[in-house]
Formats: sequence, C-alpha cells, structure tokens
Amino acid sequence: MRDIYLDEKVELLKKADIFSSLKDDELEIISNYSNIYRFEKGEMIFQDDITANELFIIRKGDVLIYRNQMDGKRLILAHYIEGETFGELDLFTNLERNFEAKAENETEILIFPMIGIDFQYLISKHPQIFAQILHKFMIMIANRIRNVNKLVSERAPWVEELKKQLYKDKLTGLYNNTYLDEEFPKSIGDFGKSLSFLYIKPDNFKDINDCFGHEVGDVALKFLADSIKANIGNYIVARYRGNESSAILPGISKAEAYKIADKLRDAICNLNIKEITNGSDFYIKVSVGIVEYPNDVSNPKDILKSAYDKMMIARESGGNKVVM
Repeated sequence: MRDIYLDEKVELLKKADIFSSLKDDELEIISNYSNIYRFEKGEMIFQDDITANELFIIRKGDVLIYRNQMDGKRLILAHYIEGETFGELDLFTNLERNFEAKAENETEILIFPMIGIDFQYLISKHPQIFAQILHKFMIMIANRIRNVNKLVSERAPWVEELKKQLYKDKLTGLYNNTYLDEEFPKSIGDFGKSLSFLYIKPDNFKDINDCFGHEVGDVALKFLADSIKANIGNYIVARYRGNESSAILPGISKAEAYKIADKLRDAICNLNIKEITNGSDFYIKVSVGIVEYPNDVSNPKDILKSAYDKMMIARESGGNKVVM
C-alpha cells in the first residue's frame, strides 16, 4: 500500500538543507522512515537531558525552543514556524539536549527518523544515501565555522564588546546570571580539575529596600559587590539574581573555601553602609553555601543549584553563617 503522505513528506524533506543533495527516489526512502506527528497547543515535543538525533520539519503551526533556568523562568532560544527545519545538526552528533521544545499552537511536524527507528540502523542499511547526507552535514559545519571565524576576525572588538555586554551585570560590573547559566557549565574544564563554588545571599537586604527605598538598595548592591571582590581576590564573582552572588574558586578545596567564605562573611558583617542610609547604622549579614566540584557534585549543571541549597540551609538555620 502506498503511503498517502509520501509525496508531501518528500516535499517537506526537500526543505531541509541536509537532504538537498538527494534525488527524489532517495528522498522517498528517507520518507519511509519519517512520520508526521500532531501536537496539541502547549504539548511538549522533547525535553532536555535526552540524547538528540532527530530532525524536525514543521508542516503546520509553530514551535518554541527554550531553556529552563534555576529561578523557574524560561530563556527563549528560538521560535520556528511553518516550513522551517530544526535539529539538522543533531542527527550525527548524538549529544544530550540542554533545551526543550513545545508546540505554541496546534502543530504538525515531520520527524526523521520516526519514533522507534534507530538512526544507526538506517546508516548501516542505506550507507550510500547516508554518505551523501554526512558529506552535506560536514559542509554545513564547515560553512558555519567559516562564517564564525570571519565574523570574529572582522569584528573582534565588536565581539568582545558583545560578550562583555552579554556576560556582565551593568549595575555591579560583576559577571551575570547568563554567564553562570550558560557559559560556566560549558567552560568548566578551563578551571582545572577541581573548584569550589560559593553562593552568597544577604539575610537582611529586604530591610534596606523597605526602609530606605530601592535606589539605596541598588547602591548597597554595589557596596556589597565591591566588598565581595575585595575579599575574594582575583577569582570570578557573579551577580546571579537580585541580591544573590556567586564566586568560582578554581583549585581551592572546600576546607580552604570555607576559610575564604567565613572571612568574607565577617568582612561584610563589619561593613557599615550608613553613608547611604541617611546616617543610620546598617550592617548586612549574609548566608553562604559551598560545594566542591567534582567531589560534591559531578554534573557542572548542578553546581549552582547544589550551592544554592547549602546557602538556604544556612539561611533557614538563622543566617549569618557558612554551610558546606
């Protein structure tokens, strides 16, 4: 029996650049291992932490690609509409996804290979076809690298400025949550074999905003940032969200990190910010959580959450202490 969607699947497959070198009869073979799936509005298409080797072509509707952040918010990465393709570069990489996809509206998607079909099996069964696809894949990768290299070589100052804007917090000058969420887990190897990570949160910062206003609170954040940098030294310090901060200490054991964190806690406790609180004495107290990678946590993506949990233990047990 002939697949009633065969011609339509072939036309959809032609929209994917990775299949552009295939003839119609070869596309028909690919279409036999593809299927069109329907997703309701808001339905998940795929989740993160799952190995990816599928290609998606939208027949109808639209798809939102996003990454879940620790604060529960979603970072939108892409929005694909009818006729667009995504996942081409996932076919041969077989890497774990760090993002999710859901249907923004009722959506129909051609997925290759269809659910239940092993991609490696297809490669062994149709080696000539997949040799062409692999060749096209390599060309696509080479073109992207070439374009990036050209951009960097021609726009190096601009790229550096963009990275600075992307990863730096405007108020405090520290690194920001984008750096911690995205760049830090990917570049964990740059810090050596081990590191300690501090998560720092003031216990009584809300009192500053409530008593003196948010403008004074912003100035207090700068004071706090300066104090952390002065006591941490040349290590990376980042403002994560609101009044919370983190510090990355490469090559520092948890025991050494505790001494650094406790010295920092004591220094902040003795920091009187009365010059910005209309002469009223005010001392900030902080709770600090510490984890050591990879001894305490083996997955770089879990470092931030683990240190946050330690900080909350300190905070919920009265605050103004360090927990590791």
